Amino acid sequence: AFNGCAHTRTIMASEPPRKRWAVQHGQPDERKELLRHVQAVCGADVASLDARGVNPELLRKKAHQLLALSKQLGSSMKTAAPQVPTASRAEPSWPMFLCCLVTVVGLTLPYYVCIMYNSWFVDEAFAIYRNPDARGETKVWDVLQHDFWGTALNPPEGYITHKSWRPLITLMYAAEWQIASRLGFGGAEMKPMRLLSCLVHSCNAALVLLVLCALKLPLFWAGLGAALFAAHPIHIENIVYLVGRADSLSTLFYLLALLLYLRLVLPARGVSKGLPLLRG
Repeated sequence: AFNGCAHTRTIMASEPPRKRWAVQHGQPDERKELLRHVQAVCGADVASLDARGVNPELLRKKAHQLLALSKQLGSSMKTAAPQVPTASRAEPSWPMFLCCLVTVVGLTLPYYVCIMYNSWFVDEAFAIYRNPDARGETKVWDVLQHDFWGTALNPPEGYITHKSWRPLITLMYAAEWQIASRLGFGGAEMKPMRLLSCLVHSCNAALVLLVLCALKLPLFWAGLGAALFAAHPIHIENIVYLVGRADSLSTLFYLLALLLYLRLVLPARGVSKGLPLLRG
């Protein structure tokens, strides 16, 4: 009674199992076969179906078959859509990154020679050696009311202050002075203090490398930039000259803040990182 559908069943039954499976599952290379089956179903003589007494359930069944065939055809069209290859840059491996990190930190080692210096330079005498605040001889509350040089922020008449208020640095000097004295460095407190300045610079160089990698720079260029930062002689003032500690520490904190921003904000926006260390 339903010649088109009967023809479809005949075609499907006569095809090899592998080809029949491909037609049923909408493989892209079988679109012509799907179109042929849809044409066979749609080509039924619908006008004469009622006169022939076709069962409505049979019509409903064949309609579902037609719908299934159309979905298979649509699926095959989507599957056949060309995939545009996306270029991806290979991420640096851990051994390569560690080698680069060791090289960058190693470039800071020449600065450690200043640990052997046994003198106070320029303003170090006023900011540390002659400053009771920096030697830990002043109460913390009083330190908070003094400038970097130990002068009151509201000095009495006859005294002046340039308002350079750095209480965290002053308290850091005081802690280092007290620890160095207890460890037997009395009279040579500047040596362990300069060691800490060198360590801060080494940490900064490593952080520069991490930040550049987080910004998706290739490891070669990230390492080159970090190496330039590590070895540049402009940092001598902030390492050997203890008064420049504030600059090194501010660099440390803003590099940490930038790294945390790249670590927490960019992943939320779907931006991946250059190193597994920086992934969530």
